[in-house]
Amino acid sequence: MNKKYLSVALFGALMMVSTGVFTSCKDYDDDIDGLEQKYTDLNTELSAQKTSLEKALSDVQADADAAQVAADAAKAAADAAKTEADKAVAEAAAAKALAEKAANDAKAEAIKEAKAYIDELMKNVATDEELSVLSGKIDGIQSDLNTMKEDLKGLGVDLNAEVEARAKADQALQVQIDALKKFEEATGKEFDSLQGQLDAMKKELANLGSKEEIENLLKKANEEMQKEVSDQLNTLLGVLSTRLNSLVFKPAFYYQGIEAMGAYSYNYNILTVGKINADGDFKTDAPKVGTTTSMTPGLVAEYHMNPSVADWKKITKLTYISADKDYKTRANGVVEAVVDNFQGDKGILTVNSHLVNGTVKDIEQDGKVTVLALEAHYNNGKQDTIITSDYAAIKAVNAHNLVLALSQPFEQKETVHLYKTAAEAINAAATYEISWNSEGEDLSKLINTHFDEIVDPEDPSKDDHKKLDKYAFDKTSEGYGFKYSYELVGYHVGDNKTSESAHAALKDAIFRPQMPKDGLQQGFGAEQNKAEKGREPLVRITLTDIKSNKIAAVGYLKFKIVDTITESDVVLTPNFDFADVYTVNCTEDKKELKLTWHQFEEQIIAQLEKQGISKEDFHDNFTLDGGVNDATQYDGILATSKAVTTKYGVVSQSIQDDGGNETQILKWVVKNNQAYQVFKNKESMKAIVRYTKVIDAVKGINQYVYVTLNWTPSKRNVTPAGTVADADKNRAYWYAKNDPKAGTGYSDIHANVETVGQAGADDEFKSDILNTFMGNDVTVTGIDAVYTAFTDAKLAKTFTFVDPQGTALTPVTGNSGQKYDITVGNNGKTLYANKVGATLVKYPVVTINGSVLEYNADNATNEWAKDILNYADHNELADKQTFTAKIQINAANCDYVPFTLSNNTFFAKFLRPVSVADPHETNFLDGETGGSKAMLKLTFTDWRDHNFDNTAVTKGENYYKYYGIKSISCLEDQIRTDMNSTSGDFKDLLSAASKKIKFNFVEPTETEIQNGKGTIAHYFGELVYENNNTTVGDFQIKVPFDVEYDWGTIRVYVICKIAATVAN
Repeated sequence: MNKKYLSVALFGALMMVSTGVFTSCKDYDDDIDGLEQKYTDLNTELSAQKTSLEKALSDVQADADAAQVAADAAKAAADAAKTEADKAVAEAAAAKALAEKAANDAKAEAIKEAKAYIDELMKNVATDEELSVLSGKIDGIQSDLNTMKEDLKGLGVDLNAEVEARAKADQALQVQIDALKKFEEATGKEFDSLQGQLDAMKKELANLGSKEEIENLLKKANEEMQKEVSDQLNTLLGVLSTRLNSLVFKPAFYYQGIEAMGAYSYNYNILTVGKINADGDFKTDAPKVGTTTSMTPGLVAEYHMNPSVADWKKITKLTYISADKDYKTRANGVVEAVVDNFQGDKGILTVNSHLVNGTVKDIEQDGKVTVLALEAHYNNGKQDTIITSDYAAIKAVNAHNLVLALSQPFEQKETVHLYKTAAEAINAAATYEISWNSEGEDLSKLINTHFDEIVDPEDPSKDDHKKLDKYAFDKTSEGYGFKYSYELVGYHVGDNKTSESAHAALKDAIFRPQMPKDGLQQGFGAEQNKAEKGREPLVRITLTDIKSNKIAAVGYLKFKIVDTITESDVVLTPNFDFADVYTVNCTEDKKELKLTWHQFEEQIIAQLEKQGISKEDFHDNFTLDGGVNDATQYDGILATSKAVTTKYGVVSQSIQDDGGNETQILKWVVKNNQAYQVFKNKESMKAIVRYTKVIDAVKGINQYVYVTLNWTPSKRNVTPAGTVADADKNRAYWYAKNDPKAGTGYSDIHANVETVGQAGADDEFKSDILNTFMGNDVTVTGIDAVYTAFTDAKLAKTFTFVDPQGTALTPVTGNSGQKYDITVGNNGKTLYANKVGATLVKYPVVTINGSVLEYNADNATNEWAKDILNYADHNELADKQTFTAKIQINAANCDYVPFTLSNNTFFAKFLRPVSVADPHETNFLDGETGGSKAMLKLTFTDWRDHNFDNTAVTKGENYYKYYGIKSISCLEDQIRTDMNSTSGDFKDLLSAASKKIKFNFVEPTETEIQNGKGTIAHYFGELVYENNNTTVGDFQIKVPFDVEYDWGTIRVYVICKIAATVAN
């Protein structure tokens, strides 16, 4: 019963929560999400109730069994009692046990009653109200049973204690008698009823059989209940899986990049034809050309249904939302679309409609585009929901030159038009052969209609030749306002008094060879005879404008009746569709798509039998081309179709026994990676295989059955994606754009040389990007759970430079003033520099090695890299200052499946390792004996602003030696002065201002810089000023010095003040 309750409650409750009101596709998705959550919550609650009820039933059964044992023991004691008193005691015990047994039986009956009530609910699908009544009823029964059980417990006594008491003292007997009377007063007439129920139960137990039989019955009942629950759930899932979730427009073409459908106007000359029949002589029959007219049938739009198996018949109404959207300017007059009819097939909803009011806007002429969105009113059982598609543009299209043609399946270009007069067809060879005993050929599968779309009204050569439909039989033409009709055209050959066409009959589009009678055509289905051979019946086909009933095109098609087909013939072309979801997984895993035996029977065997080809004939004489293990695949379904060079998967055949009869079945196996190559760009893939029956091996005449296997996944999961969350970045290492303060944002990281004083540090410029991420690893999040092959653990993360061309990251300036163009190469792993305006010669600047940024340390090639590095101080972070590169994080599992990663780019700024400044005053006095001398005083700091001479930060480390301060040189020929201008305006070279003033610099050695000279801790050289000319007043000079260290050269300018000549 618990399982019954679960199945009904679960199904009923889920059905009740499955309806809702939707105002858009998104709302619908939200409701589905809510439904799934409610389903989960309800399932949890019902599972708990199920467990509780099962325990209750188990307890009742245990109590009943115990009561039966007690009753049997008490009865035996009563029978064995030697005295009336003993018997009375025993009978009292028996009564007590029977009462408890009856109470448990009553409880079991109450649960059975609840089960019956649930069974009734199952017939009608439970509602919330009914479940509430059921819950209340069970609670009431349980309460009554609990009360009765408590009463009975109060009346019962311990049998063993009473027997011992009776044996010890007669006085105890009276106690037992009183107890019995009290029990009888409490239970009254109910005791007889309980005794009757006990007897009935004993009888029922006796009829149940052995313990093994009971267990088998219980097992069977349990299995049936589980099946019932499963069936109910499957029914529910079936309802949910066929519910329409969304509509996505399938563009017929793109109108200036916008998905669009065509509002066609068909221009044609009105044709008139004479009356004909199959018996007369109408060999000169031809249509007469009349005036030109135009027909605008409206719109034919196609929409993908999600899921593809959605039940489109539950769509109660379709309406369109229309609007004119600005493309350039504004305009008025919105056209409206009215739906005429719609049809669903293979996941595609085709909607036919016509336009009223307004006009279709043209982008080039009106600066606007007319758009439509389809609204589907979908019936979910209790109420409708509204599902809205995406918007699609309408483009007005003019067409002309309607002409009937031979249809060719599968995207082959049709070039064979039907003859336009009876005479042309009669004088030409027959288009088709048909055997004298054929049961009929469907002409609607042989023809279609072509037209020319006007591209440039002034230039007909630009017309685009298109087809209105693939085959007449699919009735696509009716959506565009046209219909086909078929008539036999009688004509006589030579002295024959019987028309050629009298040897055939038409029933709608079915053409059948048959014998005439008394020289005249008979009704469809008449006798067939080999005497028909050689006759060539002629059919006239007309295309008629449905609205005006005017003829737009006429064509003639001639058959030749033969003994046996002299050309190979395609007798059947069944299609089998698969909608299995596809998810890319970077493996050779195989997806198996398999026909069931009944599909093969119903769509191949049964259809062949309708054509007179038996199952035995098919099995014995038709063979699968290429063999049963890997069938040949073809490019179409014509007798002339060719084998493809590239197969889609492997199609194989096996035999299945369907219960006494063997049936061939087909299995299509496609590797995941091959499917990806198709599904990443296309909605479907197909494999066409062929069964061949040899009719005449010498002449190469065969009969073919083409089987087309179409896989159009209901969902294509081909775009795995994720994101690099800012939360995965170690905030302390990240900076806002161009910001020197850490922790301000997640735009930049700073790359630097190794930190002095740390183990193994030797001033290498290597910076590991992973150090800036939490756990020293990049974590990708936000990956759809469906992509099991693209979880973070399975993704390989790499770093590459983003091409700087066209951005502010190039060109850059070096410390020398030279400009460099920056490019990327080496598969995104290296940035190169070449001098702007010079012959193209590239040298590497920085490389990404794994996750480590390595600045070029090769002295043979890094001159330009060093020049660029030393252009700006480490705290000058604006654009075009500190050298900056843009870096991209990449994630992939396999190289042929792109993984889209968002928030995955950032900037790395390469900090100059050392800065040199002259914050000191350097003063000279003109006219001193032997010249005026001054020690060069410079201040050195590193990329952390650590002063080389501050022992509080250097902590015993020699920064001069660590950073390799090698030399300090003076560029004496570039000294400038303000002696002939205002103070501080160093516009003149000193050498140009005066040939007599000399300025010399005594350079320090590397050892003196790093280790000092005498009492000077770090010696930077000495400046000597001399003037062998006339006396001078105060002036200044600006002296450039180049400081060379491990990572290049830094230019620093020292301002020297020259005091007036001594005593002048």
